[in-house]
Amino acid sequence: SSTTNSSTTNSSTTNSSTTNSSAARRLDLGGTVSAHAHYADSADLHSSEQAVMFATPMKLPKSRTLGVSFSELISGRKLDDSSAGCPSTCNGRSCDQWEELFPAGTMTCELAEASYGCDCSGCDCNGRDGTAAPVPSPSTAPVPGPTAQPTETLVPTVFSTAMPTTLYNYKYKQCFDLYGAPYTAFPSFEPTRFDTPEPTMTPAPTSGPTALPSPKPTLSFPPTPEPTATKVAGVSISITTTAIEEGESLSVTIVLDAEPKAAVTISISSGAATSYLSFSESAATFTPSNFDTAVTFIASAPNDDIDRGDYYVDQIVFTISEEDGCDLTGDAVSCDQKVSYSDISLGSTDVTIHDDDTAGVSISTTSVSTTIDNYGDSLTTTSYAVVLTSEPVDDVHISASGLGDWTAPSSSDLVFTASNWDSSKTISLTSTAASSNRPVCPNGGLYCTDLADRTETISHTADSSDSMYNGITIDDVDLSVTVVYDTQLAPTIDEVKFSDALNTLIVTLDSTSDKAGLSGAFDCDSLFTGDTVTDAYLGSGAYCAWVSSKKLTVTFGTGPTILVGDVITIAETLLQSDGEVVSLFSTSQALAVAMPDNPTYPVVVVTSPDTLGLCDSMILDGSSTSGSGGRDMTYNFASTESVSNISTVFAESNSQNSGYGEFAVTVDNRDLVPNTNYPVTLTACNFLGLCSSFSKDVKKSANPVPLVWITGAHPLYTTYADDISIRGEASLPNLECVDATASNNMDFIWSEVTGGYTGSLETKAPRVLNIDKNQLLPKTTYKFQVLARMTNEPTLNATAVVTVIVETQAVVAGISGGATSVAGTDSDFTMSAAASVDPDSSTDAWEYEWSCTDTSTDTDCGLTLAATEEITVPAGGLSVGEYEFGLLVRKVDSAGNIRNDTTTASVIMIAGDPPKVSIGTLDDKYNSASGSFGALVGSASSSYDVSYAWSLIDADVAITSILMSTEARASVTAQIELLTAGASYTFRLTATDEQGSEGYSEVSLVVNDNPSSGTLAVSPQVGETMKTAYSFVALSWVDADLPLTYKYSYTVVEGNLDLDSSTPLADEQPSATLADATLPMGSAEKLSYTLDGVTYYNNFTLIGQVKVFDSYRASSTAYDDFQCVKAQLNAKQLRQTSKNLTSLAIASGDPEGSLQAVGATHHMMADSSRRRLGAAEEEKILEEFLVEGRRVLLTTEEIARAELITTLEDTFAISDITEASMETILSSLAGILSVPSELTSDAETDGMDLANEVLSEMVAEETVLSSAAYSSAAEALSYLLQSDLFDNGDTDGAVANMGDALADMTATVLIDAANGVGYEVESDNIAMHAFRHEAQYLDSLSVETPTADGSLSAEIMFPSTFYDDALSSYGSDESINVQIVNIADQVYTSHDARDISSGIVQAVIYDSSDSEIDVSALSSPVSLTVETNEAFETDKSSWERTGLCETDGAVLTFDCAYGDRTHTCDSAAAGVTSIGSTTYWITYVCPGIIPSCLWWDATADSWSGDGCSLASYTSTSVTCECSHLTDFSIGKNYSLPEWTTDFTHTPTSAPTGVPSPAPTPKPTAVPTPKPTPKPTYAEGSPTPKPTPKPTPKPTEEVSTAPTPKPTEEVSTAPTPK
Repeated sequence: SSTTNSSTTNSSTTNSSTTNSSAARRLDLGGTVSAHAHYADSADLHSSEQAVMFATPMKLPKSRTLGVSFSELISGRKLDDSSAGCPSTCNGRSCDQWEELFPAGTMTCELAEASYGCDCSGCDCNGRDGTAAPVPSPSTAPVPGPTAQPTETLVPTVFSTAMPTTLYNYKYKQCFDLYGAPYTAFPSFEPTRFDTPEPTMTPAPTSGPTALPSPKPTLSFPPTPEPTATKVAGVSISITTTAIEEGESLSVTIVLDAEPKAAVTISISSGAATSYLSFSESAATFTPSNFDTAVTFIASAPNDDIDRGDYYVDQIVFTISEEDGCDLTGDAVSCDQKVSYSDISLGSTDVTIHDDDTAGVSISTTSVSTTIDNYGDSLTTTSYAVVLTSEPVDDVHISASGLGDWTAPSSSDLVFTASNWDSSKTISLTSTAASSNRPVCPNGGLYCTDLADRTETISHTADSSDSMYNGITIDDVDLSVTVVYDTQLAPTIDEVKFSDALNTLIVTLDSTSDKAGLSGAFDCDSLFTGDTVTDAYLGSGAYCAWVSSKKLTVTFGTGPTILVGDVITIAETLLQSDGEVVSLFSTSQALAVAMPDNPTYPVVVVTSPDTLGLCDSMILDGSSTSGSGGRDMTYNFASTESVSNISTVFAESNSQNSGYGEFAVTVDNRDLVPNTNYPVTLTACNFLGLCSSFSKDVKKSANPVPLVWITGAHPLYTTYADDISIRGEASLPNLECVDATASNNMDFIWSEVTGGYTGSLETKAPRVLNIDKNQLLPKTTYKFQVLARMTNEPTLNATAVVTVIVETQAVVAGISGGATSVAGTDSDFTMSAAASVDPDSSTDAWEYEWSCTDTSTDTDCGLTLAATEEITVPAGGLSVGEYEFGLLVRKVDSAGNIRNDTTTASVIMIAGDPPKVSIGTLDDKYNSASGSFGALVGSASSSYDVSYAWSLIDADVAITSILMSTEARASVTAQIELLTAGASYTFRLTATDEQGSEGYSEVSLVVNDNPSSGTLAVSPQVGETMKTAYSFVALSWVDADLPLTYKYSYTVVEGNLDLDSSTPLADEQPSATLADATLPMGSAEKLSYTLDGVTYYNNFTLIGQVKVFDSYRASSTAYDDFQCVKAQLNAKQLRQTSKNLTSLAIASGDPEGSLQAVGATHHMMADSSRRRLGAAEEEKILEEFLVEGRRVLLTTEEIARAELITTLEDTFAISDITEASMETILSSLAGILSVPSELTSDAETDGMDLANEVLSEMVAEETVLSSAAYSSAAEALSYLLQSDLFDNGDTDGAVANMGDALADMTATVLIDAANGVGYEVESDNIAMHAFRHEAQYLDSLSVETPTADGSLSAEIMFPSTFYDDALSSYGSDESINVQIVNIADQVYTSHDARDISSGIVQAVIYDSSDSEIDVSALSSPVSLTVETNEAFETDKSSWERTGLCETDGAVLTFDCAYGDRTHTCDSAAAGVTSIGSTTYWITYVCPGIIPSCLWWDATADSWSGDGCSLASYTSTSVTCECSHLTDFSIGKNYSLPEWTTDFTHTPTSAPTGVPSPAPTPKPTAVPTPKPTPKPTYAEGSPTPKPTPKPTPKPTEEVSTAPTPKPTEEVSTAPTPK
């Protein structure tokens, strides 16, 4: 049987062994040797390949039972003592003993001596007695034949490589060539030795005892009788080793020694109490057929992580079982020739497993540290990891101890189990100060006894039933606790005082703070505590805001009561320093409120006519008095005229409101004496007790006269740099007490009394005199007078006078480039005073003084600085450091009066030559109102290309959140509306050159605070539309930037309440009171609405609104709701009432009164208002109306709307061109046009003309179109598009006016707009986007129209070369206005009636002077994407037809939706390549309707496609590419037919003719190759024009001329066949 002894080492030999030489295991089975294989030691046989083992087991006499391995035989171990015939010099045994153990000739003295070091001299082994044994000749060797069986079994025969390489099988008399033929296993039973002659051998030459024979020797055998087998049951088991490491394996090889009677199963298992070994198989079954095939089991030691000591032992247990009966398979021919294994018992063997695991507890570190802050709390924590080094057999508890009371571990008991032992567990340590006081040190101090460094030691104990872990030694951990002291103490309140305007508190800290993490406007109770932060103290709606890290403002709400001496308290644990290391909080601090530095005194304003008519009462109105600090003032009227009645009235008024008095008083006409002059005085005192007075004379006339007065403060203070508006108010003479009549027409004449003013006194609005800036000279006093007189009776007149004092303004010093900048030591740099300004623009010469201070030493820089506007610091003039340059500018007039100012700028010097960065000068203040933007214009000079980056320094917002573009531009636009009102922000522009050198500059931007603390009161609270005169009074408004102006408006509560779309009642004015307002009716339906966080539910409700502006245009708004109920007026009565009110207002020069009446009228004419009136069911009344000199019958509504437009034109003629008045006019125009079906053709034309005129004058006057006016203008134009204006007759004028109006809307809405800012508006028929940007940034810019209300979208994309192609003549930073408008209706229908599938998209750009820029012949087209109002078919499968061409010249006719089409067969053109074949299939795509790109050609007065091409389209969206900008639309066109061909040899069953009427299906064969498809669009190659066919095919087709586009369009919508 062959042997396969597995080895744990790599060996190239067939039979390999382990390094353990005792690899064969002996099983003593009653004197039978059951060793399946007897192994030669690897050292002397296997590694040298010099020996081959013949391993057939053999029966031995009991007296000579070996039970040993071949290695043991060689070494002489366990060899029994037999007599020897020669000296015992061969491993302790005689050579004769060796000879007797092996068959004759297989072991010789020579072999013993040469191979094993034996000394066989004098021995007779192998017949030797000093001579060599005879060797039989191969040629004469007898052939073995059968003989009688011998009486004993021979021992195994082992051949040496010194012997011939042919072995003998004594049973079969077969010879095997060990090197030439495959080695086959021999039968397992022992052969019997026969008494036959020894074989003879002719030896081959050899080079030594270890050389393999070559050539092979020849052996011959004498005849030998056939042996008879003796079968013995036995199991051969070999084990590679009995000692292994964890994770290693050993091999167990098992084979039966003799053929069994039936299947024998040998099982292998672990015999230890705890099984450790695992086996590759649990059992092997041997049958008569495979009994001699060895089976190898792999026994593996566990590769676990449990520590069991240095080693542990397992047993391999063998068990054997045999099936019953006899299995006749196998080599034996009968059961007698098989053996039974039922009586065999297999034992076990111990296996020693060396454990490579060590129990232990690993600590990641033995030294850790924590820190605590100055407050006493933990600043930084620490941690260390604990993990076991081996797997425990039971849970292990690790406890930590030894920590003090002020260090807390995250866990003091860690539990490790068999499943998590190797996952480290972290013990985190958190330390605090050794005191419970917070802060630890009294009064927030830095140092005290309880705040000190310390050390602690953490000990660990292990507890477990696992003996390897219980009580195991674990390292200690040393903890160091360190105090980190604050670098800056927490801030404390340094001062709390009223602002000068008295509407805020200014809280100043002694050091910079973290602002308690608060930003923007926030509730004051987020920082302060106590009663002083309640609404009762600070007023309803009060808020706080940080203006810097050291300064906080508390802005009062409505009705504050806090006074000087009241205490403000900052809450604890909120406010900290902004130092690098901070922990201490400001303790609870209380400080009394102090007086302001320069408190505001009341500025008393008394509004009253200077002259009263005979029938007029005296009305004195002090509501515009300012300086209240946002709370009630005391008012005291008095007169030096000893008239008891007046004194009584004044005393009564002064006693009202708990002694505060009334701000207005009325003295009845009956208490006044004609021809009497009444000197009156109003004294007003604020809550600080600061008082002011104003006196004036009021003359009582003996005749009726108009009442006239000038609103606002008297005198009026202004400056040379300000525009001023002097606003007069007037009313018709009161004739109630006389029997007289007068017309309503009044004239107003303005004059300047002193003669010092020589400018224009012409006015558009009769009651308003506007004087532009730079007209009134500084240090000059003017008196402007307005004379109001009756036109028809000029003697009925009165005057009002206002004194205007023009104050001198201080010069403003400015250093160009920024407040802080960087310069390099290697180059010159300049400092310029060019940013200095003289607001008075005097011709006096500038004087300059420069200084330089080294801020690190607070000493002079040592530079010599010229007294010039610009100075230069040479390279190397300053070393690296920070310097402050000071500038003093001065002007001295001829009288020796000096105006001067100073400023500073910091320069940071760095080594090298960094980019020099400059930022343009900013405005004094910027407003935070919605839609407010600020331009930051930067630049840099450098020898290299630079990149830019804007940033904010210590701000409460991120720079990226407020910029309209990327921060990586030199100039950007910031959204000021996102900044905190009243705060200051530092913007930095950094420029980095290609060498990595950086320079920067900084500027500060101040955000204006808004007016505050005021209210609005509307009276009466209930009135009647068109009859009640309402008053709006705005009281207690406060701001530091005076004067204040007021804009009054209203909103009707219906549907979705939009307070931003209110209707103005009057132009912006200085008066805090608006009287005699005419208002529309509210909704009769009860509706809910919310004001100031409170929800109301009412009907007939209007919401009054006042928007209060300071001198920088910062604004705040207040509201008051009231009711205006219906008047019993039908449509005709409403029309007449409106005419009366508007005629009176226009005649008396009162455009606002007219606009109020117009607004009330069109609101009530709206459909919803008619239902409110209960007039929805009334019959429309027909009236005669004069139209172009002839009388026609029109409905009352048609007449009323036509008259309202005329009234509006007349009102516009006497209106000032201001933002508010134009907003009102456009709102009224939209309301009048809101029902297009009620517009006459004249009304349509007049409405279009008026819209264009209003917008045109706004452009001329540079008046901004407010967002509300923008919306109203779009609505008005939208209504006109719904009318018949563009459908009848000659529409050229209307179209031109529409285009001009849209252009003017763009120009006016973008006045003062910053680059990168756009405004969108959307109405039913117009969606518009006006956008401004620098010319250089139009490249690749996309601008689209809004679609919020479901209108069709349109988008324009400029090409990347647009600036070079269209704008190269403009500066790269010049502002360009972009206008894109989507007009839903077609305005060109009367000129070109073809079918259009979209609205009109107008794309135009304008330069900074509002001139349209001609854009044409672009090298790269503009991309225009337009949403269509009808779908195009994109799936052309329904257009496809199929036909078969069998003969060249045959004509196929295809039934297409828009007329039959033909194809002439041409196999060559189709690409048929088969010889002699003309057959091919054609897939024909019929013409279909596709979009075409059109633009309006004004010269040709029609749509054109020149310069535009179709780029792509979907079913509802078309993208065109055009080389110019203008008005675009999407038309319709036929696609050209296209076809593809499939061709093979003529099919055997091809169709027999041209299919008619339905096409024949094409064959299923796939064509190859396939020609290129024909073009899809009209831009493709021309094809023959099919013969026209009657409808449904259109009457016009695409021209066959090869042009880039179709030359003719579909004239009407095609009708599918």
